[in-house]
Amino acid sequence: MGVNFNLPGPAAGSLAGIAQFGDENVAGTVQIASIGALAGTVQIGDLNEAGTVQTGVAAAAAATVQNGNHNKAGTAQTTAIGTTALTIQNGHDNVAATSQTGMGSSSLILQNASNSVAGVLQTGTSHSSAVIQSGDYSFAYVDQSGSSNNSLILQNGTGGGASANIASVKQSGSGQNSLVLQQGRGNIASVVQSN
Repeated sequence: MGVNFNLPGPAAGSLAGIAQFGDENVAGTVQIASIGALAGTVQIGDLNEAGTVQTGVAAAAAATVQNGNHNKAGTAQTTAIGTTALTIQNGHDNVAATSQTGMGSSSLILQNASNSVAGVLQTGTSHSSAVIQSGDYSFAYVDQSGSSNNSLILQNGTGGGASANIASVKQSGSGQNSLVLQQGRGNIASVVQSN
């Protein structure tokens, strides 16, 4: 059995849904001072945790799907308009975190792996981020501020300890574009762009 909780504040026309299949899963959604906010969580397996917080948003959407055991995901959308965040984790012991403020940004985290971590921070307007990790012990972090920045991280490989794949992207200003593609083990990539 799992635990669900929805804590809607004054949220006009907002919708939250949680479905859990397995044992000892925990999921929570908080929507406060929001208009047209959408949040959905599906967890299949055991001992998964997911949390979504939408505060002061309009027409924002967040979805989390976790299939496996011991996965953790968190999404926060604050003072945001038209932002979208999708997190999908298949495997076990994965961690994903997304934070968005501003307008019109989108985030995708897809982890078909175990023991992997992904974090996305977007502030400003019209950013796009996608983190796709296939293979164990992959780590990715994206930080975008300003406007119209785009990031894509693709990592495929199985490692652990010193052989983990690590990717970091930090973009500020406007109109930055970044692609990180890593295949194998023990790769490290860092991108920093600003204008």
